[in-house]
Amino acid sequence: MVINGVQIGAALTTDDTASYDGTANSNATSSVRAASAIAIASAINRSSSQTGVKASAAPNIVRSNLTAAFSANTTAQALFLNGETITVNTTTINGVIDSINSYSGQTGVVASQWGTGLQLTAQDGRNIVLGTSASAANLGLGCLTLGATSDGTGAVTFLGAVQLQSDNAFTLKSGSNGVTNLELLGFRQGTFGASKNGLKINQVDV
Repeated sequence: MVINGVQIGAALTTDDTASYDGTANSNATSSVRAASAIAIASAINRSSSQTGVKASAAPNIVRSNLTAAFSANTTAQALFLNGETITVNTTTINGVIDSINSYSGQTGVVASQWGTGLQLTAQDGRNIVLGTSASAANLGLGCLTLGATSDGTGAVTFLGAVQLQSDNAFTLKSGSNGVTNLELLGFRQGTFGASKNGLKINQVDV
Protein backbone atom coordinates (compact mmCIF):
# COMPACT_ATOMS: atom_id res chain seq x y z
CA MET A 1 0.00 0.00 0.00
CA VAL A 2 1.21 3.49 -0.89
CA ILE A 3 -0.26 6.58 0.78
CA ASN A 4 0.70 9.99 -0.57
CA GLY A 5 3.69 8.41 -2.29
CA VAL A 6 4.96 6.65 0.85
CA GLN A 7 5.22 2.84 0.86
CA ILE A 8 3.55 1.49 3.99
CA GLY A 9 5.47 -1.27 5.75
CA ALA A 10 4.02 -4.64 6.67
CA ALA A 11 1.70 -5.11 9.62
CA LEU A 12 3.31 -7.21 12.35
CA THR A 13 1.96 -9.85 14.71
CA THR A 14 3.28 -7.75 17.59
CA ASP A 15 1.12 -4.81 16.49
CA ASP A 16 -1.97 -6.57 17.89
CA THR A 17 -1.96 -8.02 21.39
CA ALA A 18 -5.77 -8.17 21.63
CA SER A 19 -6.91 -10.51 18.85
CA TYR A 20 -6.92 -14.26 19.39
CA ASP A 21 -3.69 -15.72 18.00
CA GLY A 22 -4.77 -18.86 16.19
CA THR A 23 -1.27 -19.57 14.91
CA ALA A 24 0.29 -19.58 18.37
CA ASN A 25 -2.54 -21.71 19.77
CA SER A 26 -2.57 -24.15 16.82
CA ASN A 27 -6.32 -23.82 16.32
CA ALA A 28 -8.60 -21.21 14.77
CA THR A 29 -5.70 -20.55 12.42
CA SER A 30 -7.85 -18.19 10.36
CA SER A 31 -7.25 -15.59 13.09
CA VAL A 32 -3.92 -14.00 12.17
CA ARG A 33 -2.96 -11.02 14.32
CA ALA A 34 -0.96 -9.37 11.54
CA ALA A 35 -4.11 -9.31 9.36
CA SER A 36 -6.32 -7.61 11.93
CA ALA A 37 -7.64 -4.06 11.74
CA ILE A 38 -5.56 -3.20 14.80
CA ALA A 39 -2.31 -4.36 13.18
CA ILE A 40 -3.01 -2.71 9.83
CA ALA A 41 -3.84 0.59 11.52
CA SER A 42 -0.58 0.39 13.48
CA ALA A 43 1.40 -0.24 10.28
CA ILE A 44 -0.15 2.79 8.62
CA ASN A 45 0.45 4.97 11.66
CA ARG A 46 4.18 4.22 11.63
CA SER A 47 4.34 6.42 8.54
CA SER A 48 1.81 9.08 9.59
CA SER A 49 4.47 11.76 10.00
CA GLN A 50 5.33 11.31 6.32
CA THR A 51 1.84 10.76 4.88
CA GLY A 52 -0.27 13.06 7.02
CA VAL A 53 -2.77 10.20 7.34
CA LYS A 54 -3.77 8.51 10.58
CA ALA A 55 -5.53 5.17 10.88
CA SER A 56 -7.73 3.66 13.56
CA ALA A 57 -9.48 0.36 14.03
CA ALA A 58 -13.24 0.83 14.11
CA PRO A 59 -15.43 -1.37 16.32
CA ASN A 60 -15.77 -4.83 14.78
CA ILE A 61 -19.45 -5.73 14.47
CA VAL A 62 -20.77 -9.16 13.49
CA ARG A 63 -24.52 -9.61 13.35
CA SER A 64 -27.39 -11.43 11.76
CA ASN A 65 -29.56 -9.69 9.22
CA LEU A 66 -32.92 -8.40 10.38
CA THR A 67 -34.83 -11.25 8.74
CA ALA A 68 -32.79 -14.07 10.30
CA ALA A 69 -34.86 -15.07 13.31
CA PHE A 70 -33.45 -16.69 16.44
CA SER A 71 -34.33 -20.38 16.73
CA ALA A 72 -34.62 -21.64 20.31
CA ASN A 73 -33.07 -24.88 21.48
CA THR A 74 -33.80 -26.26 24.93
CA THR A 75 -30.40 -27.97 25.00
CA ALA A 76 -27.46 -25.68 25.80
CA GLN A 77 -25.05 -25.28 22.88
CA ALA A 78 -21.26 -24.77 22.80
CA LEU A 79 -19.71 -21.74 21.10
CA PHE A 80 -16.01 -21.05 20.44
CA LEU A 81 -15.44 -17.30 20.67
CA ASN A 82 -11.99 -15.73 20.65
CA GLY A 83 -10.31 -18.65 22.40
CA GLU A 84 -13.09 -19.44 24.87
CA THR A 85 -15.57 -22.31 24.62
CA ILE A 86 -18.83 -21.01 26.07
CA THR A 87 -21.84 -23.07 27.09
CA VAL A 88 -24.69 -20.99 25.72
CA ASN A 89 -28.25 -20.96 27.04
CA THR A 90 -30.16 -21.09 23.76
CA THR A 91 -33.69 -21.17 25.16
CA THR A 92 -34.10 -17.44 24.51
CA ILE A 93 -32.11 -14.72 22.73
CA ASN A 94 -31.56 -13.09 26.13
CA GLY A 95 -30.10 -16.37 27.35
CA VAL A 96 -27.63 -16.30 24.45
CA ILE A 97 -26.71 -12.69 25.19
CA ASP A 98 -26.17 -13.29 28.90
CA SER A 99 -24.08 -16.43 28.27
CA ILE A 100 -21.76 -14.64 25.85
CA ASN A 101 -21.48 -11.51 27.98
CA SER A 102 -20.38 -13.55 31.00
CA TYR A 103 -17.14 -14.08 29.03
CA SER A 104 -16.73 -10.52 27.71
CA GLY A 105 -13.72 -9.94 29.93
CA GLN A 106 -11.91 -12.84 28.31
CA THR A 107 -13.09 -12.40 24.71
CA GLY A 108 -13.34 -8.62 24.34
CA VAL A 109 -16.75 -9.13 22.72
CA VAL A 110 -20.14 -7.84 23.90
CA ALA A 111 -23.41 -9.40 22.71
CA SER A 112 -26.67 -7.51 22.18
CA GLN A 113 -29.94 -8.04 20.37
CA TRP A 114 -30.22 -7.02 16.71
CA GLY A 115 -33.74 -7.35 15.40
CA THR A 116 -34.75 -10.87 16.41
CA GLY A 117 -31.14 -12.05 16.25
CA LEU A 118 -27.73 -11.32 17.71
CA GLN A 119 -25.03 -8.68 17.37
CA LEU A 120 -21.45 -9.16 18.55
CA THR A 121 -19.23 -6.10 19.04
CA ALA A 122 -15.49 -5.91 19.70
CA GLN A 123 -15.14 -2.23 20.54
CA ASP A 124 -11.38 -2.16 20.00
CA GLY A 125 -11.63 -3.67 16.49
CA ARG A 126 -10.02 -7.01 17.34
CA ASN A 127 -10.81 -10.11 15.27
CA ILE A 128 -14.00 -11.99 16.15
CA VAL A 129 -13.44 -15.74 15.82
CA LEU A 130 -16.49 -18.03 15.85
CA GLY A 131 -17.13 -21.75 15.73
CA THR A 132 -19.99 -23.99 16.88
CA SER A 133 -21.30 -27.48 16.32
CA ALA A 134 -24.79 -26.08 16.82
CA SER A 135 -27.04 -24.42 14.29
CA ALA A 136 -26.06 -20.78 13.84
CA ALA A 137 -29.76 -19.94 14.13
CA ASN A 138 -29.70 -21.25 17.73
CA LEU A 139 -27.23 -18.46 18.46
CA GLY A 140 -29.19 -15.77 16.63
CA LEU A 141 -26.65 -15.74 13.77
CA GLY A 142 -28.61 -17.77 11.25
CA CYS A 143 -27.52 -15.76 8.21
CA LEU A 144 -23.80 -16.35 8.86
CA THR A 145 -21.41 -19.21 8.13
CA LEU A 146 -19.51 -20.15 11.27
CA GLY A 147 -16.85 -22.73 11.97
CA ALA A 148 -18.35 -26.19 12.35
CA THR A 149 -16.89 -27.12 15.75
CA SER A 150 -16.75 -25.54 19.19
CA ASP A 151 -13.08 -26.38 19.83
CA GLY A 152 -11.74 -23.74 17.45
CA THR A 153 -10.86 -26.12 14.62
CA GLY A 154 -11.90 -24.46 11.37
CA ALA A 155 -13.32 -21.43 13.17
CA VAL A 156 -14.28 -18.47 10.98
CA THR A 157 -12.62 -15.10 11.57
CA PHE A 158 -14.40 -11.80 11.00
CA LEU A 159 -12.02 -8.86 10.53
CA GLY A 160 -12.67 -5.29 11.58
CA ALA A 161 -12.61 -2.00 9.70
CA VAL A 162 -9.74 0.45 9.34
CA GLN A 163 -10.61 4.13 9.03
CA LEU A 164 -8.18 6.57 7.42
CA GLN A 165 -8.30 10.22 8.44
CA SER A 166 -6.45 13.31 7.28
CA ASP A 167 -6.84 17.08 7.42
CA ASN A 168 -6.02 17.18 3.72
CA ALA A 169 -6.88 15.16 0.63
CA PHE A 170 -4.76 12.02 0.29
CA THR A 171 -4.02 9.44 -2.37
CA LEU A 172 -4.11 5.69 -1.83
CA LYS A 173 -2.46 3.32 -4.32
CA SER A 174 -1.44 -0.31 -4.43
CA GLY A 175 2.13 -1.20 -3.56
CA SER A 176 4.40 -3.91 -4.92
CA ASN A 177 1.79 -6.60 -4.23
CA GLY A 178 -0.61 -5.05 -6.73
CA VAL A 179 -4.20 -3.86 -6.86
CA THR A 180 -5.66 -7.29 -6.16
CA ASN A 181 -3.89 -7.54 -2.82
CA LEU A 182 -4.95 -4.01 -1.91
CA GLU A 183 -8.57 -4.88 -2.63
CA LEU A 184 -8.30 -8.12 -0.65
CA LEU A 185 -7.41 -5.93 2.30
CA GLY A 186 -10.64 -4.06 1.61
CA PHE A 187 -9.10 -0.80 0.39
CA ARG A 188 -9.52 0.85 -2.98
CA GLN A 189 -7.25 3.13 -4.98
CA GLY A 190 -8.15 6.77 -5.32
CA THR A 191 -7.89 10.27 -3.95
CA PHE A 192 -10.00 10.99 -0.91
CA GLY A 193 -11.05 14.42 0.32
CA ALA A 194 -10.33 15.66 3.80
CA SER A 195 -13.94 15.05 4.84
CA LYS A 196 -14.03 11.43 3.62
CA ASN A 197 -12.55 8.26 5.04
CA GLY A 198 -10.97 5.37 3.24
CA LEU A 199 -12.58 2.28 4.71
CA LYS A 200 -11.43 -1.28 5.11
CA ILE A 201 -14.33 -3.69 4.76
CA ASN A 202 -15.73 -4.70 8.10
CA GLN A 203 -16.36 -8.39 7.60
CA VAL A 204 -14.27 -11.04 5.92
CA ASP A 205 -14.33 -14.82 6.21
CA VAL A 206 -10.80 -16.21 6.07
